[in-house]
Amino acid sequence: MALPRPFRPPKGDKLEGEIASAKKPVLIYFIEPRSNLCQLIEPAVSKVAQEHINIFTFIAARIRDYRDYFYQWGIKSCPAFIIFRDGKELRRLGDFHYTDEFKHVFKDFLVGRFLFETSKFELVDSVSFPHIINTGTYFHLVAVMNPAEPTNWQVSPSLEKIKSRASSQVRLSLVNATKNPDLVKKQGITKFPTVLLFQEGACLKRWDDFRNISKFVRDCLEKIRGD
Repeated sequence: MALPRPFRPPKGDKLEGEIASAKKPVLIYFIEPRSNLCQLIEPAVSKVAQEHINIFTFIAARIRDYRDYFYQWGIKSCPAFIIFRDGKELRRLGDFHYTDEFKHVFKDFLVGRFLFETSKFELVDSVSFPHIINTGTYFHLVAVMNPAEPTNWQVSPSLEKIKSRASSQVRLSLVNATKNPDLVKKQGITKFPTVLLFQEGACLKRWDDFRNISKFVRDCLEKIRGD
C-alpha cells in the first residue's frame, strides 16, 4: 500500500522540525501500510485530504521509521492522526473502529468543531451577540463560521492578524453558525464564513468573499483606521 495522496513522507527523521517550519497547520498520519484498518480508511482519508490541500500540510509517518514518536506522543494504536498548528498539538484522532461514517468523522476532525474549541476568539451566541456589539465605542469584528467550512482555516489567522495590528481598537468574536441559526437568519447571512464589522451596534461592513485574503485584511484595517 502506497501513502494516500496528498500525504508525503517526512523530509527527515525529526518530525518536530517539519511541524515547527510549516506555514500551514500540519496533519501527521501515523500509518502501517500492511494494517487492514489503514487500507480500509485509505479512500476516505485520501479524498478528504485532497479537498483541503490548500489548508494543511499532510505528512504520513510509517510506524517502523518513527516508532520513537509513536511512544513519545502517547499514541496507543495505529492508524492515528495528530494536527499541529504553530508547533502545538491541537487535536488527535486515534483508537477508533472503522464504520461507513468514517469519512464524515475524519472531515469533522480535520475542519470541524475543534476550530471553535481551540480558537483564540471570544465565542458569542444569539443571546450575548446584541450586548457585545452595542458595548463600547471600539470596533467589533464578528466572524460567523460553519464548522464544516474549510475556508475557516484561511480566515482565522487573518482575523488574528487584524487583531494584533489594531489591538486597542478591535474586539474579536466568533459565532458558530450551526448553533445560532436565528442569529444567522437575522443578519441575512447566506455564505460561510462571513465577517461583520460593527461599531456602536451599527454594521459598517461585511465580507463573505475570501479568495483574496490579503485584500480582506487590508480593507478591514483601512475601515478600522478610517483610511
